[in-house]
Formats: sequence, structure tokens, C-alpha cells
Amino acid sequence: MREGRPTSGEAEAVAAAPLPGTVRVLMYHSISPAPAERGFRRYRVSPALLDEHLSALAGAGLRAVSLTDLLEQARLGRDVSRLVALTFDDAFADFTDHALPLLGHHRAQATLYVPTAHVGRDAGWLGARHGRLPLMDWPELRAASASGVEIGSHGHWHRELDVLPAREVLAEVQLSRALLEDELGTAPQSLAYPFGYATPVVRGVVHQAGFASACAVGYTTTPVPGLDPFAVQRLLVAPGTTPEQLADLLTGRQGVEATLRRWTRPAWRTARRVRHRLTGSSHVRAA
Repeated sequence: MREGRPTSGEAEAVAAAPLPGTVRVLMYHSISPAPAERGFRRYRVSPALLDEHLSALAGAGLRAVSLTDLLEQARLGRDVSRLVALTFDDAFADFTDHALPLLGHHRAQATLYVPTAHVGRDAGWLGARHGRLPLMDWPELRAASASGVEIGSHGHWHRELDVLPAREVLAEVQLSRALLEDELGTAPQSLAYPFGYATPVVRGVVHQAGFASACAVGYTTTPVPGLDPFAVQRLLVAPGTTPEQLADLLTGRQGVEATLRRWTRPAWRTARRVRHRLTGSSHVRAA
């Protein structure tokens, strides 16, 4: 995960005010009432808060849909001003116990992104410093799919694709897509870039592998005119995001803040690539 280049306060609910013809996508991770380790806290939202978020969306006249459904409506030229896509990264096991029942209760649709090498195991890419973080197993993923949740790919090993050679990127995403199709009976249409990073080369490889869309983490929304389905931006929802803030953000009542995240992204990407060449790893931040 480590999509969080900004500070926790900055990343909670900052985006351009949504205009007509704007694609809005929310990104969650773990949904659990249990306390999280310090470095993981900003990625865990309590079930009670998710319940309030879903109520706030409905109260604001917004309908929660899957990423693929949202993009299809935009592609067809239909009004997407009352739609918001819900996405959940990493397929943590708590999705089954806490998120799935709430989605059903609120009749909300969502997309769940799965790093296939870690299915039924702990989140190995995070290391031991965040404690034990188990992922859903295949029966749980099949049950989620049967309930209407869209299952997408989050790569195979959850590697940062933008620092890999194109052939390794292709192997990562092809293997993940094949496993999901074999286990669930349907080829995934959407991918979420692990850690949120992608280059034009990575986007092209993901398209080549057969995906129809892919999500990044831009802390903003995506205008429909000129929409690149392989560069869909998402808004990170943090435990400090109140229902009121979320509704204001998605309905345009919250003011626009500067694009400071974009200023740091190129330098941060360069630092990760140097680290990757020297050590074979670019995990230089916590989550």
C-alpha cells in the first residue's frame, strides 16, 4: 500500500471539487474495529465509520457502484454526477466480516482488488512491523463475487510496477489475471496499481494484458472529457474522514486545495528507483 506520500491530514479528504462529468472513486483498505499498528492506522477504517460513510453517500443522493460500472456509464456518455465508485485494496480478511455486510445493508456495490500471491496468507509485502494482516482466501473471494462485488487485480506479489522492466510487469499482471479467472470463473476487468504508481509503459502493458481499466492514487477526481481508463484517480478515505467531509467533498461543497502531491511525486519516484537498483526493493515508506 504506501500510497500515502502526503501527511495523514492532507490525504484524508482532499480533491478537486467534482464538476458535472467527473469520475469520483473512493479507496478503502482495512475495515475493522481492532486498533491498528502505528504505521497502518491511516489505512484502517472502523465498520461504524464505513456505515456512516455509506449513509452519508445515500443522504447526499449518491449511488455507490463498482469501478467498471462507473467507467461504463461514463463511456456511454451518461450522467455520472450522482455515482461514486467504492474500491477496497488488498482484500484483507476483515472485508468479509465487516465491509461485505455493510455493503449489502446499504445496497452498495464495490470493487475489491486482490494481490493474488497473498490470497489466504498474511500481507507479506508489509513485513512484520504492522502486525499480522491476513487476506481473504479463495472461498471468501468467491462468496464476495457471488454477492455482487467486482473482483479486480492488485498484481500478483504486490510489487511496485513502475520500477520493474516491462516484461516483469507483464508477468505480474498476466499471472494475477489468470489466477483470478481460474478461481472465480471470470476474468477481471480492472486493476489497481500496487502502491498507486504507474508510468505510460506500465499502463500500456496492463492494457496489453487484457484489462479494461486501472486505478492509480492521485488524491483527486478524474474529468470525463479525455478520461484515460488506465489512469483513474482515487481519493484515499482515512479514519479521520468524517461523513460530513466525505459528502461535502463528493458534492462539491468542499473547497479545492493545491496539487502539492503532484510536486513530490517525481522526486519520490526517482528515490524509489535508485533504492530498487541498489537493494532490489523500493519499499522506503511504511505502508
